[in-house]
Amino acid sequence: MFIRCIFSIVFILSGSVSFTQVQIQDPLSGKLLSVSKYGGISGNPFLSDQWMLGEVIMKQGKYTNLELKYDAFSNTLYFNRNGELFEFQDEVISFLLMPNKKEESKHQLFVKGLESGDLGKNQFVQTLYNGRIGLYKLTVVFVSEMNKINEGVVKTFQKSERYYLKVNDRLESIRFNKKDIMVFLADQSAEVENYATAAGLSFKKEADVVKILEFYASLKKAQL
Repeated sequence: MFIRCIFSIVFILSGSVSFTQVQIQDPLSGKLLSVSKYGGISGNPFLSDQWMLGEVIMKQGKYTNLELKYDAFSNTLYFNRNGELFEFQDEVISFLLMPNKKEESKHQLFVKGLESGDLGKNQFVQTLYNGRIGLYKLTVVFVSEMNKINEGVVKTFQKSERYYLKVNDRLESIRFNKKDIMVFLADQSAEVENYATAAGLSFKKEADVVKILEFYASLKKAQL
């Protein structure tokens, strides 16, 4: 027997920031029940299972010392209120996740407003490097379906990454390999390749590509 549930929205105000929590109300008891909107799908739509300390930028200003979770499937940032997920009611411009507050190299900055053929301006992307040529990552979460014997259709969250370079204010989609990246560094190809080889850097590792882009930027700066 299926019970028809009534959806209700609970609004909570905190200073000038407001959040909404989606809950289901049992029509028989009136009790508010916290539920997942992804019932029946295994896996996780979030970048991390754990709450992370973070900061949020909105039009009203900057808010710090928040516990955050980012749902990459729905492109939604959540705030922790007594262990429950609350969605920001006002528009989030950017946010910073800090797996370890003291290790800035591990901080993750997410911004929106960038556009490409497969990327909308309202989609949050992670800034890996913001320099002469910017490097950005989009974590794509999608639902895959598989028919299993005695189970029927099983739905599971899957993750993949897409990368972009920002060149002269234009965003270009790339595969994370030497060939695609070097196209945009061609005017300094010999110097860049010699540097990458001498330093043992890989064009398939995010941290190494950031170092390569930093080196490229230093070469261009020296020419000015």
